Amino acid sequence: MNNMFDYKKWLDFCKNPAEMQKWQELMTKYTANDWVEYSEKWNKMFNKVEKSLDLDPKSADAQKLFEEWTELFNSIYGDYPTLKKHGWDALKSGLMFQMKYFNQAVLDYIDKLAKYHGDH
Repeated sequence: MNNMFDYKKWLDFCKNPAEMQKWQELMTKYTANDWVEYSEKWNKMFNKVEKSLDLDPKSADAQKLFEEWTELFNSIYGDYPTLKKHGWDALKSGLMFQMKYFNQAVLDYIDKLAKYHGDH
């Protein structure tokens, strides 16, 4: 997990001690192996979305993909709405994760899907 997360960058990004406390609470809920499995799920999700970039964002298939993305994101952050928002912002800006599968085109596409879905 440490190779995915830079605590200093995250602290600089959120600049909120209460939010850092929530983050630390979240981190203790999962084992290192849980985080590895979560990362593997994200790898698969990024690949799936990347293969679907040509779908019309308004289409049912694209919206289903957005729902899968949101479900995965919420599986960890669902109980932490502020962390969820800041996590999404950090992910989009490249601050939170150094993921080998990171792809800005995928994140931009997810933003397009969200506009037609109404939330994320």
